[in-house]
Amino acid sequence: MQKKNKEYRIYLYFLKWRIRIMGGLAAFLLKNKITANMITLFRLCLVIPVVIYVRDFPLIVAGALVLNLVLDGLDGVMARMDKKDSYEGSVFDALVDNFFEIPLVLALIFFNMTSEFLAALYLTALLLNHFSNYFRYGWGPGKYKFSYGKYFVYLSVLILGVINYNMFDIVFVFWSVFFLVFVLDNIHYFVKNAGIFK
Repeated sequence: MQKKNKEYRIYLYFLKWRIRIMGGLAAFLLKNKITANMITLFRLCLVIPVVIYVRDFPLIVAGALVLNLVLDGLDGVMARMDKKDSYEGSVFDALVDNFFEIPLVLALIFFNMTSEFLAALYLTALLLNHFSNYFRYGWGPGKYKFSYGKYFVYLSVLILGVINYNMFDIVFVFWSVFFLVFVLDNIHYFVKNAGIFK
């Protein structure tokens, strides 16, 4: 059984409210033969309008990101209600969760809308955070991954990006530091459990 630490209690709290809010819609979709994996696949398709319209139509990008966040909560609720919270489904959902923003960042670089260095720093910190979380918590049903940082990243991009694209650099600096703090925490966990300094 996983240790019920503070972060895990936060995870359970959010999960409880997700089920309360989205349970009715999830039941309706399942009744009409729409599965959690279909919702996850649709979320992946939302990358297309994000990349295409990021320069000229920021409100479309904002709408796609908001829809992705809503569906991100919905597919997990559907999988639990359908009792099909499989390893493969969890991995697919985690990949879409964790790498949805990468095409967005690459599009910003392509359209010269942000600093290449800062965007590269952000992507490096993001990937290090994801992989260190994977080695610490694992993937699959019952495997806990504290990944709510992505919600704040999306909100930052939504608010600052729509208001002023010049503020993307601030977003990348802030969240690079944020993710690197989590990476250092994971490294500390590995070192402590390996008994290197005992």
